[in-house]
Amino acid sequence: MSTRVTAASTDGLIANLYEAIFDPSVLDTFLQELAVRTESRGVHLMVLDTRTETILLHAAGGVVGSSAEELAEIIRDYDTHYYPIDYRRMHAVGLPVGQWYQCHEVFAPQRIKRERFFREFLQKWDYRYFTGMRMGEGGGLVTYLGLNRRAEQGPHDEGDMRFLRQLAVHLTRASKLFYKTRSFRDHFAPSLGSLQYLPSSLFILDQWHRVLFANAAAETLFLNDQGLAVVDGVLEVTSAPMRKKFAEEIEKVIATGMPNALLLKSPGGDRGAGLPCYLLRLPERQDTYQLRADPAVMVLVPRATPNPPEAVALLRTLYALSRREADLAIAIANGATPQDYARDAGLEISTVRSQLKSVFIKTSTHRQTELVRLLSVLPRLSFS
Repeated sequence: MSTRVTAASTDGLIANLYEAIFDPSVLDTFLQELAVRTESRGVHLMVLDTRTETILLHAAGGVVGSSAEELAEIIRDYDTHYYPIDYRRMHAVGLPVGQWYQCHEVFAPQRIKRERFFREFLQKWDYRYFTGMRMGEGGGLVTYLGLNRRAEQGPHDEGDMRFLRQLAVHLTRASKLFYKTRSFRDHFAPSLGSLQYLPSSLFILDQWHRVLFANAAAETLFLNDQGLAVVDGVLEVTSAPMRKKFAEEIEKVIATGMPNALLLKSPGGDRGAGLPCYLLRLPERQDTYQLRADPAVMVLVPRATPNPPEAVALLRTLYALSRREADLAIAIANGATPQDYARDAGLEISTVRSQLKSVFIKTSTHRQTELVRLLSVLPRLSFS
């Protein structure tokens, strides 16, 4: 490749890096281009919430032959089973931001071969050689970037490393801009913003039924005259008989903290038909969102044909559960025991019990039956 072509491709690569700050869809293109430029089997970028050790974003690109489906499977395998024991990330934590390191120069081969992470993950996906860096840190987030090569390829050579060291200044600058614009949090972190485009209608009300938050689907609900309306900022049930019932149920949820559900029926509606509403008292204080009043109640009106089961994002938003805690809570709600979950997830039962204790604390429940009842009022919805 000529110097002119290399310079041109590098300029385009850097341009895509900065464009991804404001358009996250470009991030995959940047990672793909970086993988091709360095002949890496996979290039992975991971954003972590340092307070909860939750992976907020894990994106990847690969060389020709590494399909999107395969990369997605690698990400799922890593995030679900191997992230906690990745000794490479543990090493990067102690490095200055922007400093590259190569795995084979840091870890003795004899030690690596003894690691479960190496035997079960790296060898499985042929990610033998690794070059990584801590790309940036700020606002409770930390970003890691890693490049992997096959065993037969060998490690990145001095030419690759020279290029990566030149790129480091742009990577760290881009990371700072991400944190300043809060792009990662706005686009990927669990927050009320992540509920904006939920297919089902969602409201958050104070004790006087004033609307603190309503998503886009909720506004459509009003237009279709489904029995709910907002008058002077207050959510009202248009059917007088049901208005009293709705108010009573809201008061009950606020007083007891126990979730509930009711069917809002209009006087002229078909027998048995109505608008299902799920009511849930929200935690008094939460890091993932901030409300103008307390107490507050979430009113969820599922669409007629809900998506396949997936309430993880909702749980993370409402209760600040980590990804693994939310997975565990859903498994318990679906009838699994902690022993079942530990076996399927490849975790020690002591770890699962510790996670379950954290779930109880965050959801203000005390036993599995209470947790199941809490989750039973949440339809299994999918976030796009």
